[in-house]
Amino acid sequence: MMSRSSPTLIHMRMSISALAAQSGVSARVLRHYDTLGLLTPSEVGSNGYRWYGHAERLRLQRILHLRELGVPLKIIGEILSSHDTEHERQVLIRQRALVVEERDRLTKMLQTFDRTLTEISHGTPVTDTEFFKGMRSARSILRAEVIARYSSAAAQAFEPESLHAGQWDVTQSQAAADRSSRLYLTMRTEMLAGRLPESSVAQALIRKHYDMICETWTPTGEAYLGIADLLGRPGFQRDLVASIHNRLPGWLTAGMRAFANHLS
Repeated sequence: MMSRSSPTLIHMRMSISALAAQSGVSARVLRHYDTLGLLTPSEVGSNGYRWYGHAERLRLQRILHLRELGVPLKIIGEILSSHDTEHERQVLIRQRALVVEERDRLTKMLQTFDRTLTEISHGTPVTDTEFFKGMRSARSILRAEVIARYSSAAAQAFEPESLHAGQWDVTQSQAAADRSSRLYLTMRTEMLAGRLPESSVAQALIRKHYDMICETWTPTGEAYLGIADLLGRPGFQRDLVASIHNRLPGWLTAGMRAFANHLS
């Protein structure tokens, strides 16, 4: 039997700070969801305070559930607006396929680690073929994710004629990795100095980041946004940048989005 206080709890409005504390989502994220039209407060006071009712709290639960499944915010907005269960089902089918591909990629990566450790133990050098197998797998995952977030047209940059890394040897690849590491360290320095990601200095570093990617394939604006999206989600791309500084993925993502607006 429902207690007499339940209706009061259901209809009780909640401040943005209270909702943030209850949901585990920061007030900044809730305001971002409002800006995107994903979660509009039921009421905004004359003092600018945002208030949320029961319906908004249920909607937030739905948003967070879909985010947990890896669905991009843009697609979540489409799902919530359309109320089309078949569309949502198709989105989740595609997301499941991406998770399966990621699982398979990690499995292959573990196998490569095991082979490499065995070869090192026996004094056998790692071949170029084995070295680049993981790189091709990672590119395949990235291509699939860009298509899921944007369009198949955005994936044209991944076509064979635009890929050059397959012609690199191990020495060239290591040199590229070293350049990338130095660039991330420079970005960390500028970020800690208070440099905004949209500033001219930061955008010059983002240009170097884009140019380094162009050494292996040429991303369109949509594809570059796709990579920026990956930095906002748990995974290899984010972990790589976060290993330099835990705030660097967010800083770099903002800079990449600003830079992508100027790409065709």
